[in-house]
Amino acid sequence: MVKIIIFLLLLVNYLLATTYNFTEVRYSDALDKKIKFQGTITFVEDGLSIKYPKENKSLTYKNNVLIYEEDDKKISLENIQEKKVIQYFKILILVHNANINEIKNIFTVIEKNSKTILLPITSLSQYIKKVELLKYNNKLNQIQLFLQNNDSIKININNEI
Repeated sequence: MVKIIIFLLLLVNYLLATTYNFTEVRYSDALDKKIKFQGTITFVEDGLSIKYPKENKSLTYKNNVLIYEEDDKKISLENIQEKKVIQYFKILILVHNANINEIKNIFTVIEKNSKTILLPITSLSQYIKKVELLKYNNKLNQIQLFLQNNDSIKININNEI
């Protein structure tokens, strides 16, 4: 319990800045293929914005509304896909805000050295097997989501802007 609180306090200190450069690697089990993206993530009140400059794509989630833009055009996502993206974003926001009570309401938390494993105990388990948070020098360095369809999303936080 104490480790979790210390980890989350360190996480808050690290994430107080609002914008970070990151590298994202998505693995598709169906295609047995990895795709790498680079971008920025900005945390705002009640949401976040992710931009992939090379792909000219952005996703913004604020006040329970998701906006996906590609080449400066708004793109509609299928309802189920939109719900999944919103769930992933909510997890990122929870981790960013270090909301320990909410995290404990939806995850079983397991501490292992520099790794924290979050196992969903709510309807999130329909989409997500687990979330792994890796620390380096007491700073959050990587977030990895393992999905039920055997896909994964790994986000390496490169630096804050």
